[in-house]
Order: sequence, then structure tokens, then C-alpha cells
Amino acid sequence: MTKTLAVATAAVRTARNGSSFLKRVHSAANIPMTIISGKQEAALGFSGVIHTIDTSEFLLFDLGGASIEISLVKNKKQLHSVCLLYTSDAAD
Repeated sequence: MTKTLAVATAAVRTARNGSSFLKRVHSAANIPMTIISGKQEAALGFSGVIHTIDTSEFLLFDLGGASIEISLVKNKKQLHSVCLLYTSDAAD
């Protein structure tokens, strides 16, 4: 491996303290992080699985801590993606 890319997804993107979290990570671990969009999250999820799935047409679901990305794949190409945000806040 020659390059590492650290990304922050919906949990940090939507957090009130997202930017201070990124500063703390960079300060503590000297790792710069980039906040990516839902579309970028979906693209990375697709890239991570496309060569491991033995089918050419499917729906890809990427469930994370604050969002789910859903991608329509045909002929092993990502045709369309959506990013749906959700919350894990529970009423006491």
C-alpha cells in the first residue's frame, strides 16, 4: 500500500461537533480526514464489492452509523445511488 485515505461519512457529516472531531483525530493521530458526500460513500461502497460479487445486476445496500446508501447495479456498473440519512436518537 502506498497511499492511505481517511474519510468521514454521514455520522461526522451530520454531527454538531464534526469539525472538532476531525481536528482531534488529526491532532492525536496525525491523520488528515476528509468529509465525503453520500454520493462518494455510495461510490466507495460499490468499489469495495464489485469485484467480489458473482452477479452483474443487483441492489447494493451499505448500512452505516448515520445513513444507508442504496445503489442500482446493472452490467457491473453503478447506475444510480441514493443516500438516506437516519437517526439513532431514542426517546428516554
